[in-house]
Amino acid sequence: MKKAIILDEISIDRKIKRLSYEIYERNLNKKKILLVGIKKNGFLLAKLIKKELRKICKLKIDVTQVLVDKQKPFAECVIHNESIKPHKNTSLIVIDDVCSSGKTMMYVISSLISKFSNKISTLVLVDRKHHSFPIKADYVGIEVSTTLRQFIEVELEDKKVAYLF
Repeated sequence: MKKAIILDEISIDRKIKRLSYEIYERNLNKKKILLVGIKKNGFLLAKLIKKELRKICKLKIDVTQVLVDKQKPFAECVIHNESIKPHKNTSLIVIDDVCSSGKTMMYVISSLISKFSNKISTLVLVDRKHHSFPIKADYVGIEVSTTLRQFIEVELEDKKVAYLF
């Protein structure tokens, strides 16, 4: 299958920088930002955003990872690598690399909403706009119009690149 690059490393770095400034601008009155990355790429993206936020602001920023069992999303919905405790004046941002149907994001938010009722936002690097669930990303790196048969793959470990195939 032929892959087309939709974001190269330079573009991804620019998106991360812009998204970080947007997060800071929208959360100036908060004391803490909790970035909740959906395993695996969402968590890697959350760590990259934290690194960029540290360069531009003095807010307390924590990152945690969530795991979703897509076979039993509500029975074993989300496991956190550290406990998420509700704090006043904290903004929680759920992060994933690609949003297609919105299903994964919906599972994570539904598990967090009972524990964290302050402010919950969503961030995706790539939004495909094929949402089946009422999910709207608050922070979007890029919107890509695709067919339902196309896929988007994001790499963030060895090199930063996003492919459409």
